[in-house]
Amino acid sequence: MFLNKNKMAFYITKPSLISDSIILYYNGDNRWSDSPNDKVTYETESEARSVIESPGRYNLDNGGFTRSTIVSE
Repeated sequence: MFLNKNKMAFYITKPSLISDSIILYYNGDNRWSDSPNDKVTYETESEARSVIESPGRYNLDNGGFTRSTIVSE
């Protein structure tokens, strides 16, 4: 799941409910952080998308990834 430094990384962000100016980074296990150092990176965009779209208790159905975006670095 974590990235080799020589490849492009993809990660998931969303704006905070408190303020759109605060960016949250997905750090796995249904947790978000405002620190980019905590973010989980994925080797492919489709791998990141599968996290967002995976069925379960913390997905688009109940707002966990609502307004989320996949970003490349």
